[in-house]
Amino acid sequence: MLEAALSVNFVLKVYNPILTKQGIKTSIRGQKTDKTDAILIERLGIRREGRLYTKEPYMAAKLQTRSYAKLGVIQGGFKKHVDHLTAMDDGIMNEQVVAVFQAVEEAIEQARKQLYY
Repeated sequence: MLEAALSVNFVLKVYNPILTKQGIKTSIRGQKTDKTDAILIERLGIRREGRLYTKEPYMAAKLQTRSYAKLGVIQGGFKKHVDHLTAMDDGIMNEQVVAVFQAVEEAIEQARKQLYY
């Protein structure tokens, strides 16, 4: 919707949702409704708060980097889980389970490589 509005030359401002939430907390009633949101956003506009919306040219790279990092976190947690099960050594880690865990580790690593290169 933002892109469509930009394409017809609407001027758009982006407001921090924390500011609107703080405005609701400071109000007497403290109720969050569409009407109170609209009034708070109007007041932010009157005070010239917010920033002009511009298309972010690096969004794809940002999302790719975040996905790469998140896969690293998942990979680390998975490795800890496998190490924990291996340390228990009470027959849990049979050949089939080991093969599945190795396949998952390889899939995570392959996904990270695809994101990075």
